[in-house]
Amino acid sequence: FMERAGAKSLTYCVLARKPGRASVGDYVGDYPGQPSRLRFKLRPAATLAGRVVDADGKPIEGALISALGFSFGADRFFSARTDADGRFTITDLPEWNIGSSDVIVHPGGTSVTITGRFSPHDTEDSETERRSTHLAMAALQGLIIQHPGYATAPLKVQRVPSKTDVTLRRAATIEGRVTDAATGKPVARTTLLAKGTGKDGNYWVGESATDDEGRYRIGALPAGEYNVQTQTLDRANVGVKVEVREGEKLQAVDLEFVEGGIIEGRLLDATTGGPLPERYRIMAQAVTEEGKDRTGPATQHAPIDKDGRFRLHVLPGKNYPYIVHPHIWKNTEQREQIDRDGIEVRPGETKTIEFRVTQPVPGEREPSTPNPNRATGERTDE
Repeated sequence: FMERAGAKSLTYCVLARKPGRASVGDYVGDYPGQPSRLRFKLRPAATLAGRVVDADGKPIEGALISALGFSFGADRFFSARTDADGRFTITDLPEWNIGSSDVIVHPGGTSVTITGRFSPHDTEDSETERRSTHLAMAALQGLIIQHPGYATAPLKVQRVPSKTDVTLRRAATIEGRVTDAATGKPVARTTLLAKGTGKDGNYWVGESATDDEGRYRIGALPAGEYNVQTQTLDRANVGVKVEVREGEKLQAVDLEFVEGGIIEGRLLDATTGGPLPERYRIMAQAVTEEGKDRTGPATQHAPIDKDGRFRLHVLPGKNYPYIVHPHIWKNTEQREQIDRDGIEVRPGETKTIEFRVTQPVPGEREPSTPNPNRATGERTDE
């Protein structure tokens, strides 16, 4: 399920695989009473191979190399497990070179936007056919390596086919408790995130949930600096910034819920009055007055939907909302005023703002968006 501006819809990811061919796929929405038709072209596959070892150079058997976000097919698509010598081979990827494409990794490293050419075969394809290849490319940019006892690590790939070796480090762990400031009681079954601040290139995001006593444990973390945060629909928390070393178990990182407020609004083109193209709607964020630290734990964030709407759940007091895309924020009419004065929000209060962008990003344009209900013909195998 995906939720945008309060409306829920069911989205399916359709993937296809055949031996000797690169896996392809696309997302389709929930359109009652209307069939969604897809056209997939299966092209020759390229191979990504490598070896996974520990810090002493010893092979690690049973490590799973998979695509972030494809947990439902982690062992079937874009994936492999290491053998007794630590070696792996992924056999269903398309040929690709990062030098011929445009890759934008969104904050947190959990989302990827990809445009451009990825193989010598895609120039004559329809937009729908290119989208099916792009999904595979997004998977390629989100490859991770997981094994119990080791920190989850990204697998950075520059081209396919290729070979790459990876060293896994001992995992760090963060433990603590979440309570409600108003009642003093533990907060059960709430989700927490440990988000890398970007220091030393660490953008990893770890996730956990509290038990009935409000306790949590976030494991499999690479060493580095993290913001530990959690929030619910009607509560917010300041969060905490911590740094963990390789193999360390950091205990008693406790968080407290307070009643927050809302900053909601729209991101619009100042000339047309309409929403911006999708590639510029990366995310809206807000920081508290304390240091205005955009890498700090008090940073709140929210997606921007197709109509340009966003809804930020913020801490009480003065907040400084902004748009993550640097060029868009630089050319937003309200930027100087917001950066200077901020927006004061009381507990339970909702403030509304409209960001108007005066200049589009030079040299870029929005690709056409196909109608997911349009029939595009039979599935083919080239």
